[in-house]
Amino acid sequence: MSVIFTKTTNSSKANARADASLYLTSDWLVSTSAADNYSFAFADVITPILTAKSTTFGRYNLAEAFTYSLSTGELSYSLTNIDLAALTSGTSIDFLLSTTAKMRINNNVNSGTGSITNSFATGSWGQVKVVYTYDAVTSVPEPTSLTILALSLAGLAASRQKNSLYGIIYSSN
Repeated sequence: MSVIFTKTTNSSKANARADASLYLTSDWLVSTSAADNYSFAFADVITPILTAKSTTFGRYNLAEAFTYSLSTGELSYSLTNIDLAALTSGTSIDFLLSTTAKMRINNNVNSGTGSITNSFATGSWGQVKVVYTYDAVTSVPEPTSLTILALSLAGLAASRQKNSLYGIIYSSN
């Protein structure tokens, strides 16, 4: 998430207008050793990622102060080529969110001399939420184990049948 907060104060007698724009001068990246890198936005010094203005261009109605804040809001994306072993190993994984930005504030006075003060703050922060579904794997016995079990059962069945033919009776005394 990226946000700008700006306050423009006009202390002159003439009406004025103000606008602010935030431009990315480098790609807005999330990078980690556990997945492929991803760009939320690409560097663009022509088209701002955030803008605000006190009034439309050519109109001057800023008599005292204009305060505004803007945000890109939450951006989300699913990373690709994820190393699930890294995510389930119990060790921490670093995710780096990075960009550089340029702030442009423009002030215009309707006529005469103006005295305008600007203050602004920009910030960017992120949260990485890891969600995955784990399907338990059902163990399948090895073919050798099944063969031994089948031969044992067949031998037991043959032994019982042979004993029943000869009339052998087992007693538990």
